[in-house]
Amino acid sequence: GRAKFHEANHAALRKAYEQLKVSGVKHLHYLSGDDLLGDDAEGTTDASHPNDLGFVRQADAFEPVLRRALGLK
Repeated sequence: GRAKFHEANHAALRKAYEQLKVSGVKHLHYLSGDDLLGDDAEGTTDASHPNDLGFVRQADAFEPVLRRALGLK
């Protein structure tokens, strides 16, 4: 079902990231999507697509990664 699809999707993205790193692409940052929406199902409308709370949770997860990538503190 949906969980297997998401697991396969995350694995494919991680594999692509690793392949790009090995091939010498610099300045890549990987953020696992496993917990971006939280683990309580309150951050989604259908256990997949984010609602307002889910988008806030994503932004909270992205911010420190983006700050590091941009050299900001």
